[in-house]
This record gives sequence, C-alpha cells and structure tokens, in this order.
Amino acid sequence: MDAQNENAIIIGNAVEIVDIPEAQVLETDHTGDEGAEFLCSLYNVINYFESFLENPEEICLPDEDGEIPYITFIELLDELKDYRWARRTYNRMKERAMNVEPEERLTELQKSEHPEYKDWCCPKCIRYYKGHKQLTKHMSRNICQERNITLFVKAFHKKLPTPKFYHTALAIAGLIDRVAEYKKSIQPELEEEEHTP
Repeated sequence: MDAQNENAIIIGNAVEIVDIPEAQVLETDHTGDEGAEFLCSLYNVINYFESFLENPEEICLPDEDGEIPYITFIELLDELKDYRWARRTYNRMKERAMNVEPEERLTELQKSEHPEYKDWCCPKCIRYYKGHKQLTKHMSRNICQERNITLFVKAFHKKLPTPKFYHTALAIAGLIDRVAEYKKSIQPELEEEEHTP
C-alpha cells in the first residue's frame, strides 16, 4: 500500500479515513479552498509560537539571520488578516455590528420575478444574476458552460425549458420527495389489520 493510501481503510465499498499526522495535513496542497488555506496558515503560526515554549527567552533574541522571532510572529499573525476568506468574514462581522442585516438569499424562482434579477437571465444555464456586469462575469466562468451541458443532457429533443418552468420544477422536486417520504412513514397506519375470530 503506498503512502497516500495507508491512511485509508476500505470496508466493503466504504472508505474510512483514519487519523493522520498534523504535519501531513498542513503539508497538503489546499489551493482553492480558502477556509483550509487560512486554517493551515493559522496552525503554522501556532506551531511557530509553540516552538519557543521550552526556551521562551529565545523569542526576543535575534536568530542566525538577524530576525527577531517575536517580530516574525506578529507579521505572521498580521498576514492571516489578508486572506480573502478572513476579509469577507470580517466585513460580514462589521455589517452585523452596524446592525446591517445580511441580504436574504433568493431562490432562482424568486429571482425570476424580482425586478433586480428578472431581466438578467443567463441564456446558457438559465440562472438569474443581478445586472449586466454580474451576468457577463458569470458567463465567462466554466461553471456556466458545465450547467449548460447538464441542461442539454437532461433536456428533451435538445430544447431548453423556459427558465420559469425549470425553476418551478426544481422547487417542486423537493416537495415531491418529501411527500413520498411522508407516504412511506404513514403506510403502516393505512394498512388494514386482519382480525381472526
């Protein structure tokens, strides 16, 4: 078994992940996962600080490169604030502190009737965006093309459904699943009991 797979145990068709060393987690490339990148840097800063716990006086003494570790530590902490994830989270916290409620997220069906969205439907993936700029930005991304292909795969005779019909169907799909689950749960109550004389 190679090093990458030695941390996974296969039971039937399921893969159970077992504990792996923190160093291996931190050395893994987390590019593209903003939360993981931030947390990885935070752990590295904590580990840097903890490396001075046995000899705390060394944190104030210049190292072989002439750098003072506590200055480096402060700089590392300051860099954490520059992560996009951290900035977005802080801006959200700031808005809450100013009593600005976060914008309610609309469903695609609600957007189809909302004056700020209804005229900006993507012709490829039939999702709604807020204004021409947002729509243009979306259409330049790969996700738009992927959704378009998915729609054509599901579409009948290579014709796209109307946006209103599509999003109504998506909204109803969840309800149909809930009705089916409810029907299963009450099925035993509906069955007639057999009485023997």
